[in-house]
Amino acid sequence: MFTQGKWELDPSQTGIVQTVISRNESGEVETRCIAQVYIGYRQHIKPHKIIIDRKANAALIAAAPDLLEACKEAQVRIMILDGNNNEAYQSLGKAIAKAETEV
Repeated sequence: MFTQGKWELDPSQTGIVQTVISRNESGEVETRCIAQVYIGYRQHIKPHKIIIDRKANAALIAAAPDLLEACKEAQVRIMILDGNNNEAYQSLGKAIAKAETEV
């Protein structure tokens, strides 16, 4: 099971590290660090591109719980409309299983 709560980028983080945190229902920070994304040094890429990539990667991690829930809802709707013997249903099932795999 993953950390519950609303995941978001830590607004106090600037610089080379972007941290993903979670908040409880009342908006208080519950988990100070779900994940951290660092700027990697890549000689052939311009520094501003690396910062954009870092923020995009961290934003994707922060959206993970919402994306998982959306996949589950979409899979149910596809099942109702078209059954479970189609590519979309199967793809969603694989993504959901990957996200819910216990380590």
